[in-house]
Amino acid sequence: MTIERRLIVGLGDIKSVSYQCNECSFRVTMSPDHFGEIPHGCPSGHRWIQGERQISQSSPILKFAETLGALRTLSANKALGFQIFLEFDEPK
Repeated sequence: MTIERRLIVGLGDIKSVSYQCNECSFRVTMSPDHFGEIPHGCPSGHRWIQGERQISQSSPILKFAETLGALRTLSANKALGFQIFLEFDEPK
């Protein structure tokens, strides 16, 4: 018999979103409710945005940040007739 455990997280449970450099592991952490400008790279000079000179208003990265904040507000105000949960495997 196999027992599987998963973590279920609501949007209100998300405390922060972090961006981490693939080269040096520098990390920028922001509240989902107060996204500022997403950096184009880390202090060591490693570029994070490949193929884009700047993050535009139509960037999927910026859309993700804005959408997460808007969904959290809708959920907190009970403006939706449902709740959104994210499911993860339990850390090993």
